[in-house]
Amino acid sequence: RAAILDFLQHELKSDQLDYQSKDLETALRRTVHLILSAPEYQLG
Repeated sequence: RAAILDFLQHELKSDQLDYQSKDLETALRRTVHLILSAPEYQLG
């Protein structure tokens, strides 16, 4: 969990969500991709 939060904070360049930011969607999409790519979310 900490690694995911660190990744998102790095993508956002902040520790808060700025809903007006044009980069918010990209950062959230990359974070969701990271989560769903984790082995525990893979079909087996």
